[in-house]
Amino acid sequence: MFYNCSSLTSLDLSNFIGQEVDNMQDLFEDCKKLKYLNLDNFEGKVRKMVNAFKNCNSLKYINLPKLKTDETLRVFSLFENCYSLKYLDLSNFSFKLVDSFQSLFTNCYSLTSINLSNLNTSNIVNMNYMFEN
Repeated sequence: MFYNCSSLTSLDLSNFIGQEVDNMQDLFEDCKKLKYLNLDNFEGKVRKMVNAFKNCNSLKYINLPKLKTDETLRVFSLFENCYSLKYLDLSNFSFKLVDSFQSLFTNCYSLTSINLSNLNTSNIVNMNYMFEN
């Protein structure tokens, strides 16, 4: 949907409900100048999130408080190369069906705090490079 929007700097989708969205693969990938993204009311039951925010190098803020991840199957490289992210609250994410967290936060150099308090890792078999760099 927004793949490679290289000039986009901010986006307010707070009124975008997205209840029927099940695939976020590559949704914002390569939006290198995107700094702020508001998805406060996005309620999709997402099954694929692969590369959704990959290479969003300037992204400083993202909020996904209502996103449902109980049926999510694929998430690898979700925030890979999000150099500017400092804090992520993913406390509403369970990922109970996910089997790989490969490169989930790779190269998130500025990330100092992540809330993963409800994360379910019972099916995880691959955490390669999850927190690399």
